[in-house]
Amino acid sequence: MYRKVKKPSLSVAGSVVMLYFQRPPALESQTRPNLKKAVKDLVPAGYDVTVTSVTLPVDLSILIEYSGKLKERKED
Repeated sequence: MYRKVKKPSLSVAGSVVMLYFQRPPALESQTRPNLKKAVKDLVPAGYDVTVTSVTLPVDLSILIEYSGKLKERKED
């Protein structure tokens, strides 16, 4: 069974870096610009991104690693 992650918040584990927070509204507006940025510009390799959501029974931790040559993302 798969769980759908609804309204997640993301932060870099072990730091004060807030990637995106749904609530409170003040944090959502401060972190919203990060949604348009590439992960490589926000999170160094070797760091964990913590995902929290009311639909997850635990916090999800994702280790960030990069391989090969990164291509620049084209802006829409």
